[in-house]
Amino acid sequence: MKKFYFLLLCLLFSNLLFAQKIPFQGRLLDAGKPFNGTADIQFSISSPSWTETINDVVVTDGYYAVVLGQITPLPDTLFQVSREVSLNITVNGETLSPVILYAPMPSPSIAGGRYEITNNTGDLRAELSYFEPNDAGSLVLYGANDSTKVILGTTTPGYEGALFLYDSIRNQGVRIESRNDGGRFQFVQRDNANSLKSAIVGSTFGDENAGISLYGGDQEGSSIALMVDMYASNLDQGGAPLSDGYRRGGIDIYNYLGSQTHNIYSATDPGGSDPSGFSGSMNIWGTSTPNIGLTAPVDQNNNLGHINVYGQNDDGGSWTVTNIGLHTQDIGGGNTGAVIFMGNSQNGGIYNETIVLDSHNGTGQGGLVIVRDAADADRIYLDGGNGSISANRTDGGSAINFFVAGDNGGISIQNAADQNKLFYEASAGTLELRDDPGATTITLDGNLGDINATGTVTAAVVTQTSDRRLKKNIQSLEKPLENVLKLRGVSYQWKDEFKSQRNQIGVIAQEVEEVYPEFVHTNDEGMKAVNYAQMTPVLIGAIKELNKKVEKLEAENTELKTSLTEVQTLRTEMDQLMKMLGGSKAASK
Repeated sequence: MKKFYFLLLCLLFSNLLFAQKIPFQGRLLDAGKPFNGTADIQFSISSPSWTETINDVVVTDGYYAVVLGQITPLPDTLFQVSREVSLNITVNGETLSPVILYAPMPSPSIAGGRYEITNNTGDLRAELSYFEPNDAGSLVLYGANDSTKVILGTTTPGYEGALFLYDSIRNQGVRIESRNDGGRFQFVQRDNANSLKSAIVGSTFGDENAGISLYGGDQEGSSIALMVDMYASNLDQGGAPLSDGYRRGGIDIYNYLGSQTHNIYSATDPGGSDPSGFSGSMNIWGTSTPNIGLTAPVDQNNNLGHINVYGQNDDGGSWTVTNIGLHTQDIGGGNTGAVIFMGNSQNGGIYNETIVLDSHNGTGQGGLVIVRDAADADRIYLDGGNGSISANRTDGGSAINFFVAGDNGGISIQNAADQNKLFYEASAGTLELRDDPGATTITLDGNLGDINATGTVTAAVVTQTSDRRLKKNIQSLEKPLENVLKLRGVSYQWKDEFKSQRNQIGVIAQEVEEVYPEFVHTNDEGMKAVNYAQMTPVLIGAIKELNKKVEKLEAENTELKTSLTEVQTLRTEMDQLMKMLGGSKAASK
């Protein structure tokens, strides 16, 4: 046995002493752990001499209990010399630290309604008093220097009880008492100057209410401040009585400045639409207002949870507003949805809801997000019911829409007059740009890859796919020059006054269509357009055909020039011959 802890439960009454027996209990630890099993224990006293061995003592979880003197009676003179004797203990042959046995209390002396108990030197250790005619009594226990340590008594007029415990300098540290309307307890810590350092106060009071308050040192350290208040009450948060016998529990937490930092409580509203419901609530406070709240709308439905993040107006006022809220909501049929909203607050109690995310939106088909401006106009709107997203103007009108048409998506952009300036629907596969009256001016056809415009198209470089690897059935154009000569170039001006009124150069689509219908595109409205780029290969063919003719003429011209040169040479030779023959000039003509 490495250590031996004892718990001495000696009821040293005179009858036990006369029977020469003393109940004794102790605890055995082996290497710091409770011992279990049996042990042979020897007890002995040096003066007066006494010894006794008790075998096979049962030890459970380290605890054992025996009766000293059950084998060898204790001497009658055990406390004759001293009121304290040393008891030696040996367990399984191992000697433990001795234990002090104290003499039983002497018989009290009665002095009227007061009993006094003293030690063998005459120091007062206890007094038992009785007071008439109130039927009140008290027991006072004293410690060193005759200072009061315990007072146990009945209070006047004898119907209530109290227990008071004192420290070494007679400061009351513990107070427990009963009252006509309940009980009360108090634990107090004081310093040597008798100043309060901390306290715990609890009580039960009328209407089945109860509370416990915890106090700690205040900011200056000179007194105490309420830190925690726990209660069961029949009053609501505002102090009004709750109906139908309802009671709620709560905890309020403060800092040492007396400012509330947390409060947790159960809540109900018998006057609301859910009078029998109840829920829990919690608030976390800032300097003067709540910062975060977890609650339920007790006046509506206690089964709906709310989380609120509060703010205040920027002039430091004490009113609060929910700047961020996460709420579950009743959507009918026993079903619930959720909404998240954010807003900002301004002086004078102005509150602007700026963002709302709703899982239901009254449709049961999804959620929406609304971003609002100071005028409470919807700026960005996401509708989970039909899958649309819109960015709105300051007047609330739609500016940009991402929408769903059947199983297809679409995009539209409107101007201030709600006219679609850009429109695309995936089912049609075309992107349209429109003018102010709403007429289509540019169309991008995703099905054919065509781009149609009613105005001028300007670009630094325009290229077309023309790789040989993408083409088949390649044939040279026939009679390109003849067909080009059938085309007519014209100058003109646009009838539309919104277009440029400068002279334009081009062709007439209907005339081109008669020669080359491949160049002409007709839209759904019957308007015709010419692919001027496709005319380039025809012009190339016409130029090549014309070039061949030029080359032929040049060849023929060269042959003619050669013949003329030969004639001129013959003439020159004839002239020389005539001169040699002495002929006339006429002969050379």
